[in-house]
Amino acid sequence: MSSTRNIRRDFLIKAGLLVAVFCFALLQPACKKEELDLKEYPEQSVRIKELNLRTASLIEARQFWESGLGFPVIDSSPSSITFQVGDSRLTFRNQTTINPPVYHFAIAIPSNQVENALDWLKNQDGKYPDGPPQPVPILKDESSGAEIIYNAAYQTRSVFFRDPNGQVIELIGREVAENAVEGDFNRSMMKGITNFSLITKDVRKCEEILRTEFGYKAFPNTTSGYKPVGGADGTLTLIIPGRPYIPTESLESVPYTAIVTVQHPQQKEIVMPGSEVVIRTEP
Repeated sequence: MSSTRNIRRDFLIKAGLLVAVFCFALLQPACKKEELDLKEYPEQSVRIKELNLRTASLIEARQFWESGLGFPVIDSSPSSITFQVGDSRLTFRNQTTINPPVYHFAIAIPSNQVENALDWLKNQDGKYPDGPPQPVPILKDESSGAEIIYNAAYQTRSVFFRDPNGQVIELIGREVAENAVEGDFNRSMMKGITNFSLITKDVRKCEEILRTEFGYKAFPNTTSGYKPVGGADGTLTLIIPGRPYIPTESLESVPYTAIVTVQHPQQKEIVMPGSEVVIRTEP
């Protein structure tokens, strides 16, 4: 009897393993296809001229963006400060609140300089003369611990970090931009703000407005909760509230007030549906 039970037990274990392997084999091609499904970049890019965001401390913002990263201050007042970040302006307005706003935006760098940019942010032993005087803590992938995040579908490689007020900043290299530069990384290789995450409860209406009013098209085959709009030189990413900011799994996106100024020949100012974001234009 004992031998029969053992044979039956071994049979059930092997059968269970075979079922698990079979199910995994069925699911695996779909997962790989989704991960490797290259996204076709629309032709027209979003040229972000300025981001106007809220922040908890202008003093800390100045210490980080000017003294730390070396971006010049081009305007300041008791209630706001503006930095020149490549070809873009980055403005913070003071907002005292229990829950300070957390935004995500990206700065374009050459596609072949991502590893060097990571090294520049750390700037160990003062290796880079124009690098941060103190190492910038890197925001790692919470599941893998990776410091460089590769997105095969969008052909991008990125380094993420946060400023003292909690903003999620990304240095992104897009392979399709064809902007490789040789040599050591330096501040001048940060070409400008190239992406902003627009948090909205109505992705569909926002997508429609961006298409009809500005001519920006969404990437094909994207979801209703995460929809990049624009091209290889600049995008707006429409995200539903509550979706975690990459590369985290716990830092959820929340709608906050923001003004995004984009390059456009016609004067426009539009409040995006389901959000607290205003899109303005300038030539």
